Amino acid sequence: MEPLKFVRGGKWLVPLRDPLAKWFRSLSLKQHLLLTVLMPFLLVSVAIPLFFRLTGDARSHSIEDAARERGLAIVQLLAPAAEFGIAVQSPAHLDHLLQTVLDQQDVVAVTIYNHAGEVIAGGGRAELATPGLIVTATRARLIEARDGRLSFAAPVTSAPVVFDDIEAAGLPADAPLARDTMGWVYVELDTRASARRENGAMFFFLLLALVTLLFSACSALRLAHKVGEPLAHLARAVRRMLDGEVDASVPVDAVSPELQSLQDGVNALGRAIANLQGTMHRRIEETTGILAYQVRHDPLTGLSNRRAFEEALDEAMSASRRASDQSALCFMDLDHFKLVNDAGGHAAGDALLCEIAMLIQHRLRTQDLICRIGGDEFALILRGCTCDDAHCITMSLCEAIAAQSFCWEDECFKVSVSIGVTLIDEAATSKMDLLKAADAACYAAKRQGRNQVVVHRGARLA
Repeated sequence: MEPLKFVRGGKWLVPLRDPLAKWFRSLSLKQHLLLTVLMPFLLVSVAIPLFFRLTGDARSHSIEDAARERGLAIVQLLAPAAEFGIAVQSPAHLDHLLQTVLDQQDVVAVTIYNHAGEVIAGGGRAELATPGLIVTATRARLIEARDGRLSFAAPVTSAPVVFDDIEAAGLPADAPLARDTMGWVYVELDTRASARRENGAMFFFLLLALVTLLFSACSALRLAHKVGEPLAHLARAVRRMLDGEVDASVPVDAVSPELQSLQDGVNALGRAIANLQGTMHRRIEETTGILAYQVRHDPLTGLSNRRAFEEALDEAMSASRRASDQSALCFMDLDHFKLVNDAGGHAAGDALLCEIAMLIQHRLRTQDLICRIGGDEFALILRGCTCDDAHCITMSLCEAIAAQSFCWEDECFKVSVSIGVTLIDEAATSKMDLLKAADAACYAAKRQGRNQVVVHRGARLA
């Protein structure tokens, strides 16, 4: 057997990962629910004793370190505050200070000594007070730590007298200013209460977590019984449907309304699949027809688009070669369309294009084809039409469009059209030549003043 190894990132290699994954996938829904809820319960049950064992000393040191810093800060602030009370021997002032300090967290005793080491004010119950050590304190410091109690002392010194002229006072220039010790302050803290509070809070939250996990385990057992079996029946029914048994059904016996609705839904699904198979083919045909229409028609005007135009042009060229059937190709370009677009915006331009498209459709024969091939460009294929007939039809279109007034938002516009015509007969050599000829004729109509028809006859424009 291949030995287990660890790789970077803490992931096990395939020999252990694959069997675990296979086993996990083989579990039922009920087993998944139980494993999901009970595994955290077991892990927390093991982790709680281990946590207290490993972190007990660290938490004790953390509480004691915080108490040391707090005790030193208290005596450092209390010493200068007590200076006035010791100097004037004011019991009221000292009592107020004592009460203020005793109100601080973990402070259990406060004592103030005079310069002779005699107690002049005190409060609380001190267990570590040693006057011999207190009166030797020359700065704020920790005196003693024992059984969860910490004692601190700091000297109370008088403020030095400042002379404006040190030499006039008979002192050397570099002489330090003297500070007299007026007494000492003593503060004692008990950290055991804080430790008990922290441990109590931690135990409470851990107990709450255990109770929550236990409740979740009980709920999971109940949920697995009520949900697991109905869902297993549903899964089996779905598998049968996938295998082709569309009329597969399940008993409606779930205890919850939601699962009953799901069972009813699966049964209804089986009945609906057969109907769906019948309607699906019809909808596919309808959608195919719509897509085929959209591929060959302009979405704005509903006219045939450029793709349909090119197919119709190929058919017309083939017919002219096969049966000497003559047709005409016409390019139409609206005049002054940009003025409408600039004045009324694209909405006005779109409305004008739709109106022109409808006007042209109404004036053509049933066998003729009109297409929109560009922004304001249209193409006509006039089937079975001589050159003179094509000229007559296109001139009537020019006159009709020129006579049309287009109104948009209380403003009326006049537009016209320039048309280029070329014949589709046996002399037409290629589709590209026909397109170039019709385009050149249309451009000539534009150049000659617009609103007219130019016919391309062989190499000439007329």
